[in-house]
Amino acid sequence: MKKIYLDAVMVAGLATVASVANAQSSVTLYGIIDTGPAYISNVGGHRLIESVSGFMQGNRIGFKGREELGGDLAAIFVLENGFDGNAGTLSQGGRLFGRQAFVGLSSGAYGKLTLGRQYDTNYDFMADTGAAKLFAGNGAHVSDNDNLFGTVRFQNAVKYTSPTFGGLAFAAMYAASNAAGAFADNRAYSATVAYRRGELKLALGYLQLNRPNSTDNTNGGAGSDYPAPFSLFKTSAVGARTALVDTQRIYDATASYAVGPTQENLVYSHVQYRYLNGSHLRLDNAELNGTWRITPAFSAGLAYIFTIGRYDEINKTPKWHQVDFGIDYLLSKRTDLYAFAIYQKAAGSARNAAIFFVQQSSSQTQAEVTFGIRHLF
Repeated sequence: MKKIYLDAVMVAGLATVASVANAQSSVTLYGIIDTGPAYISNVGGHRLIESVSGFMQGNRIGFKGREELGGDLAAIFVLENGFDGNAGTLSQGGRLFGRQAFVGLSSGAYGKLTLGRQYDTNYDFMADTGAAKLFAGNGAHVSDNDNLFGTVRFQNAVKYTSPTFGGLAFAAMYAASNAAGAFADNRAYSATVAYRRGELKLALGYLQLNRPNSTDNTNGGAGSDYPAPFSLFKTSAVGARTALVDTQRIYDATASYAVGPTQENLVYSHVQYRYLNGSHLRLDNAELNGTWRITPAFSAGLAYIFTIGRYDEINKTPKWHQVDFGIDYLLSKRTDLYAFAIYQKAAGSARNAAIFFVQQSSSQTQAEVTFGIRHLF
């Protein structure tokens, strides 16, 4: 009887330990599917009506996990797949976990260290102040030249994010080239500092990419993300227009303030391109946007974006004016209906309007209207 009693105690004890261990570890499955029709006024000289997927928010299915290691330390991971909701095919160049794939350690006292395929630190702290992320889908700055829409994710990346001290936090990332003897061939690094006090949020950041569309090293920091189909500035406008990017430097600043049901946001970025043929392009993006939660279920947003560029060697100054407008209606906590409109006008030396993720217009104007349904799980 004594042995039976001890065995019962041991089984109960092991069950308790297993229960505690299970309570301290978690894996969450999550995802988004977003699809709907879009009208585009001019695509190469023709009107277009098409079914689009992930224009408001990229489709994804992901796993995120956390294991408590004790002493305020936890192991964390994220594996996030992107897919086309219309065709069911993989996005991000056919990668299985192309949106994110990283593992790391997290501590409330010492911050978070992650390794793998990740967003840069400017995106982490600033993306949610831009109209594209808030309410306007693909209404990003021209060609997402400042990467605040997160078009380029970074692989081979090590990133540290600090805890918040008195409203202040900072982060830094380095994405290695992974090429012997070519340390700077397709590498990237970023650093960002942010401050929050009440409803006020401020952030400053820097991101540099070295030879991001290198033909010799497509496994570097920017991987094969950089030569995106709708990138206007991936080659120099000087000469034969074939010279690739040598260095891209991005300086970002954002400010956000919420008053009751409204939020006002300012976004500024300065981008410097140096191409392998020695030519240069500078771009300045300025955005003012606001959102208004009209009812608990219904919200709206409006933005104006101005981009001006300068090609030093050929004395050209392209300009783009863009207006974004969006509305959203919550059917439930996980399902919503939305509509957004984007209007862009090219000016100065710019001959063609080019709303991001849409093929160029044959004229200096282009408009897009998109409707959709989004479900989160």
